[in-house]
Amino acid sequence: MHTPDWLKLTSAALESSFDAILILEIQVPEATILYANRRAEELTGYTQQELLGLSPRMLESHHIGEQDLIQLAAAIRELKPYHGTARFMRKDGSIYWAELNLVPIDIEPQGRYWVSAHRDVTREMEATEALRKSEFLHRVIIENSPSLYRMYNREGRCVYASASSVRILGYTPEALLGLSRELLHSDDADVFPVQGFRDLWAGLKDFHQFEYRLQHKNGQMIWVSSTMRMIGSPDHPEDQLLLVVTEDISARKRAEQEAQEQTVRYTSLLDLKYRILQASQPSEVTGQAIELALPLTEYEFGMFISFQGDQLRLEGFHGADREHLEPLLQQLVARNTRATILQLLQGTEPVFISADQTRVGRLEIPIRKTFRTFAVLPIHAEGEIFGAISFAHREAVQVSESTKRLLSAIEERVSLAYSKLIGFQRLEESREETMRTLGLALEYRDYETKGHTDRVIDLCDRLGQGLGLDEDTLKELRWGAYLHDIGKISTPDAVLLKPGKLNPEEWDVIKQHPVVGYELTRAIPSLPERTLDIVLYHQERWNGSGYPEGRRGEEIPFLARVFAVVDVYDALTSERPYKRAFSHEEAVAQLLKESGTLLDPEIVRVFLGVMGAGPGFDP
Repeated sequence: MHTPDWLKLTSAALESSFDAILILEIQVPEATILYANRRAEELTGYTQQELLGLSPRMLESHHIGEQDLIQLAAAIRELKPYHGTARFMRKDGSIYWAELNLVPIDIEPQGRYWVSAHRDVTREMEATEALRKSEFLHRVIIENSPSLYRMYNREGRCVYASASSVRILGYTPEALLGLSRELLHSDDADVFPVQGFRDLWAGLKDFHQFEYRLQHKNGQMIWVSSTMRMIGSPDHPEDQLLLVVTEDISARKRAEQEAQEQTVRYTSLLDLKYRILQASQPSEVTGQAIELALPLTEYEFGMFISFQGDQLRLEGFHGADREHLEPLLQQLVARNTRATILQLLQGTEPVFISADQTRVGRLEIPIRKTFRTFAVLPIHAEGEIFGAISFAHREAVQVSESTKRLLSAIEERVSLAYSKLIGFQRLEESREETMRTLGLALEYRDYETKGHTDRVIDLCDRLGQGLGLDEDTLKELRWGAYLHDIGKISTPDAVLLKPGKLNPEEWDVIKQHPVVGYELTRAIPSLPERTLDIVLYHQERWNGSGYPEGRRGEEIPFLARVFAVVDVYDALTSERPYKRAFSHEEAVAQLLKESGTLLDPEIVRVFLGVMGAGPGFDP
């Protein structure tokens, strides 16, 4: 076998190396380059000739640390190999990273030499540095982010928490480590679906976002929004973590709740406005207002206190524990007077009384047991206070400004509606009194029928209630009763006041009074059609024998049939120049006789019932 030329082979190997090789002679403190390969020329920028005879320290940069130089010198003194990584400087002044390996070699008899190998690791070190900077930057961002960053392992335990945990939850990051669901609100457990977690761990889902409540260290529940995503590869489950980024959304939730409350309150005001328009009585308005407003306030119950002269009356109670509270409030209202309420109000503006308040203006308010926190809303119309709506709570509660604004708005609307209804009610009363006056005026022409108007009005109310008529129909019946004989205003006294029986010609005159009355009253635009029916048809009879048109049965308008029963009963029980007054029993017997012939049998049956004739009188 041929023996290689080891010197040539070694030289070729050195020149072919990917590392820069320098052979040094070191006589502390001096060092001299005796050999440099081509890679050293490429790495340092110096030619091989330039490197020979120079000190290797010319390659040092100011980036090499003092500690590294001390360790290198110690290795040389102790004749030990040295390994390290440092930044060196090229001929053109540029810097490169190199992994330095320095090894002593003893060659007899020449002496000791040092072999220095420089491996260029600039790319690796720059990549490492970039990664380090990136990791540092990310950590700085996370630690200073307003969001809370948490990481969970597969067991669902927290293994990392950022510094924002203190601001958001009141806990230090260390206090959160190892926790799972301990801070989660019990009602929000369903926001963490098991399948959703499985999909995240398996990489089937990029992220999951949800809103829920966590308990702050101070005990309060705060609303948060979290985005959860898996970090790491599903192929290496042991390295996977669940990253949860959490933001405090309590302020947004409060704003949403306030907006929702405002919407509900606005809708309630619109609903109240609609109901007010439908209300026909002032008491309906206050009752609707209390019923609608109470759930939107912090108060426990509400009521309307009306003025009855100088006294007070409790009306329209709504709220909790009615059986217990209402009797207590009845007693409280009975002990006070209208003057007390007016002194408390001192005007027409709402008054809100807190639990610890014992005085309003000059009025001293004693310590209260039935209700500690309350509001009084005056209901007024045309400068007059008719009563007050009151909302109250038995405990000390904080009433919000939005509630006060709501109740003030309701007070304005209710007072306005109350004013209109009171005005309308007074107009109705005035109208009814006018109609009654017209009815009484006819009585003054015929003293024999004195009291007829008031009697038939009373009988109409009783019969109407027995028939289950609503308030509007009762009013129409009542108005018809007032005006039924108004046509007699054109009947000559010689006929109207004749003491004896009328002849056929005189009867023809009398029979004209329903038509004359109808012609007179139909010119009044506010009179309902059914009132006019009474005026025109109250003398019609069930068998068609009446006048003016001879209608029969249900062809006769209903209210005219109702009034006919009342009118006949009053005529029977009243004294006339041509007859004596029947007793009640005699009148009942006569009605039974006329039932089904002259009068509607069903209406007669109900009339006898309300008059106490008893079920035995069954037509």
